[in-house]
Amino acid sequence: MPAETDVQTGTIMAWPTAHSVGDEKYPATGSEIRKTRQEVAEIAKAIAKHQPVEIFVRDPKLGEPARGFPDTNLSSAKEMLGRVKNMTLHVTQNVHSLWARDTGPVFVQSLHGPVRNTWGRSDDPGMGFSRKNTASETVGLLLNYNNWGRKLPPNVDAYFAGYTTQTLNKSSRIAPFVAEGGGIEVDGEGTLLATESSLLNPNRNPGIDKTTMERYFAEFLGIEKTIWIPGCRGADITDDHIDSIARFSAPGTVLLSKPFDNGKNGVLDAYHDAKEILSKATDAKGRRLKLIDVPEPDPRKVLGEDYDPQWSTVSYINYTLVNGAVVLAKFGDERFDEQAKRIVGEQFPGRVVEQVDLRELASQGGGIHCATQQIPA
Repeated sequence: MPAETDVQTGTIMAWPTAHSVGDEKYPATGSEIRKTRQEVAEIAKAIAKHQPVEIFVRDPKLGEPARGFPDTNLSSAKEMLGRVKNMTLHVTQNVHSLWARDTGPVFVQSLHGPVRNTWGRSDDPGMGFSRKNTASETVGLLLNYNNWGRKLPPNVDAYFAGYTTQTLNKSSRIAPFVAEGGGIEVDGEGTLLATESSLLNPNRNPGIDKTTMERYFAEFLGIEKTIWIPGCRGADITDDHIDSIARFSAPGTVLLSKPFDNGKNGVLDAYHDAKEILSKATDAKGRRLKLIDVPEPDPRKVLGEDYDPQWSTVSYINYTLVNGAVVLAKFGDERFDEQAKRIVGEQFPGRVVEQVDLRELASQGGGIHCATQQIPA
């Protein structure tokens, strides 16, 4: 699996359906749905300045079972993005939520020539697919997305990874484990960061231990060394994904998200645990890791006093990298926003820092990285 700093041919994104914003317990208003889509559009526009964006939109002919809201999927996407250069809209039945990092494929490079997917005349390719033969050295690894450990009812996002891979004329392989793209972080030189709380969780991988999982990482991602962070089961819908905790800015250097101490017991415990483990760890090349803190703003200040910790994240390191730029969140606290821009920008010399206002996605438990998936060159 290439590092995110490597050259890319584009970025995958998904347009949120009205039904995917909020849930039955906390139904979204029409205003919240529009604001969520506007944030997704702004992320897409920032990326499109630097490379192509492939954005997948639910087919309006299928209807939208969304608590009485009219189907505005394609019309809203065209309104907000239809005239943006470097943007391609793909209409499909196989998309539901905006979280393409987790629902989409993780792209890896074959070390043994092109990987082929071949369909026979009598084969049934399944919902929304076609009998299209593919052969590619860039391969979409399908991670068996199960709604973050079956926390939500099944929906068509389960088909999104395979469908996108086929649409982009890439071959695919199914991993022998369940994960989401936000749950793994690689340096491109054989080292992987992950949380035990997400990947070694019976809601995803019952009965699979570290040794077995590391063997899978070696076979399917080319990993030689996995550094495990405990994480916290149930801390959020992802069970503590690594991409809001720790990210490689380069081999041997890790950016660590430091939560704001708002007086709640244990708010910094997971951070200190992660920092202690990483400070003692070595990577696949035997290097000790250099750790750089990126402080988070007070979530009460930027999301409101009634924010829900289980459905919110204000991590700056949930950025995404594209050719020549890093797309970074701006939460509305000027001091912290500027500090994050400086710290993250210093780690990516030669890249423009594109900051995008984020509130709705943050309130829904995700960020810019969660909404994107890179396609390596």
